[in-house]
Amino acid sequence: MSLFLGILLALFVFLVVVLVHEFGHFSTARLTKMKVEEFGIGLPPLLIKLFKDKKGTLYTWNWLPIGGFVRILGEDPTGEDAHKKWAFMTRPWAARVLVLIAWVTMNFLLAFFIFTGLFWYGTTPVAINPISDEPTNSFFIPSLDEALYWGYVQHEGIEISALPGSLAEQKWIGTGEILYSINGFHVVHPDQLIEATKMNQNLDLILYRDGGHRVVQITPENGKIWVSVWFKNLKTNPDFRMELPFPVALKAGLYETYASSVLTLNFLGDLVDGIFDPETPQEREDAKNMLSWPIGVGATFVWLVEISAPVGIILVVIALISVNLWVVNLLPIPALDGGRIVTTTFYSIIVRHNREWVEKFLKFEKYFHAFGFIFLMILTLYVAWLDISRFF
Repeated sequence: MSLFLGILLALFVFLVVVLVHEFGHFSTARLTKMKVEEFGIGLPPLLIKLFKDKKGTLYTWNWLPIGGFVRILGEDPTGEDAHKKWAFMTRPWAARVLVLIAWVTMNFLLAFFIFTGLFWYGTTPVAINPISDEPTNSFFIPSLDEALYWGYVQHEGIEISALPGSLAEQKWIGTGEILYSINGFHVVHPDQLIEATKMNQNLDLILYRDGGHRVVQITPENGKIWVSVWFKNLKTNPDFRMELPFPVALKAGLYETYASSVLTLNFLGDLVDGIFDPETPQEREDAKNMLSWPIGVGATFVWLVEISAPVGIILVVIALISVNLWVVNLLPIPALDGGRIVTTTFYSIIVRHNREWVEKFLKFEKYFHAFGFIFLMILTLYVAWLDISRFF
């Protein structure tokens, strides 16, 4: 039952997020006087024709419930309809770019509304960022240090243990002691000891154990005293909750959408570096393991249903998918909206003023995006194969 409900939830989420995306294209096409020939719910093949509105747009329901599409008159630059009055290609450059980029606004707004609502109602982070120790600036996927700062993650002090035969052991540093201060400065993070030992200066350590404390004086050798140091009993705070007044929630929701977008771009950059320019073979394997879509995302929703995840967590996942969709589509890749913005801009500024170039460029643009579409389909199948081998 959980598998069935999880699949239904995943399909519903994909449908909503992509339809919001397509509604951006649809609404701006209407506003810029383009003729929208079809608004499809789901992907072909056609299941049923629903109705046709007064402006001639046919609304259809299609067999594959994983999104939707908008078909605008004259989108194919080499087609017979490309130069008709209300066609995409005959509208001004600004209008065409506005239609192509409208999804940014819609998917950005969807994430913004979800994040704002959650901050207003009350919410908690969903996960600690496992990839990097650098600040994420994201409330919902913070770094460990950010989670500690907010109080979402708690601990019982900084625990220190000497390695066998080490300088620290010679100074009678034992195992499982709590490091309270270094040279009079209270210790709140393991990195403080690491940085202090690099100075190769005398250290006065105050250590606590079993209700008592003692002072240990030690001088590092080559920047080390050979101890293990970590947070003791690191765990999330079950009582933590962020609840903000509505005006503050609006600001937090906007900033969270921006931070999630930057996080997505950084993740994509790390992914590309890990696959094409890894420092070690393991780094490439780790990057491949991070590839997941759409089966992996669907499996995530199945898991969320199995654990009876709160609605808030599901909403965060929806918002993050929406952010990922607009960020990825913004990239200047053939067949994606970002790639079409590039070719449309190049055509409008440079090509259309030279009659000898127009026909050649339009043919190039058609095959350019067709190649991009084939590449994306191959990539989708490859990632799906990775998902299947990983989850089944």
